[in-house]
Amino acid sequence: MFHRLKYLTNEAFRMILRHKGVASMSIVIMSLALLMLAVFLLATDNLLKVIGQAQQEMKVYVYLDDSVDADGIQKLHHELLSGPEVESVVFIPRDEALAEFRTRLTEEDAELLNALQTNPLPNSFWMTLKGEHRDHTTLVNVAGRISQIAGVEEVRYGKDFIDKFSRIIRGIYYVDIVVGLIVILSALFIISSPPLVWRSNISIPNFVAELAALPTVAGIS
Repeated sequence: MFHRLKYLTNEAFRMILRHKGVASMSIVIMSLALLMLAVFLLATDNLLKVIGQAQQEMKVYVYLDDSVDADGIQKLHHELLSGPEVESVVFIPRDEALAEFRTRLTEEDAELLNALQTNPLPNSFWMTLKGEHRDHTTLVNVAGRISQIAGVEEVRYGKDFIDKFSRIIRGIYYVDIVVGLIVILSALFIISSPPLVWRSNISIPNFVAELAALPTVAGIS
């Protein structure tokens, strides 16, 4: 068995050396195709990790109408927290939201904000969904349901961000499919090419006869 394997290996290398052009072209085609596939798969994996991390930080922001009093806020808090997709709900008073917003402004913008006689920011809730529900479909459904609740003025959840990256993911999947097809076609091209052994000076009957005679030469019955 060892002598047969050695003989086949030697014959393969001899055929490759004899037909360097065909062998080189096949190696280059497969190498480039596999390299392209590996690069795009790696890029897809890294992008999916980034998007996954961004989704973990994704929150649903529920802005309340100014007419909602303290009792209404308490009722809304319980109603929002009762959702099966909801992990936590944090109430952000308008004064706290204004103070947080002020820290993000430059000195000139802060002076303009100080010129306002009233607080322009509403009371709000910051909702965090459970890990298995932090996907595009669930966010849309939850936001739509909450927006119908009395006392809720607006619901935001990063719709533009999610839509943009959903399109990017679909585009990358399409590219991966195209590259995968290129690899398959490259392999089919190489496989369908005439085997190198047919182009050698050794006829097939002689090649088979030599191969069959190897065990006898090696003393194997």
